[in-house]
Amino acid sequence: MVAARPGDGEPPHRSSGLRVTCEAVRTPGGWRFGAMTAALAWAQER
Repeated sequence: MVAARPGDGEPPHRSSGLRVTCEAVRTPGGWRFGAMTAALAWAQER
C-alpha cells in the first residue's frame, strides 16, 4: 500500500501551459522528428 502524498485529491496550486515545437525531417524511411523544444508559455499561481 502506498501512503497518500500531501495534496492528493486536491486541485493543483499552480497551472501552466507549454509551447512545444517540433522539427520534422524527411528520411528515406519516411518522416521523423528531428528536434523538439518545450517552453513555458504561461504560469498561474492559485
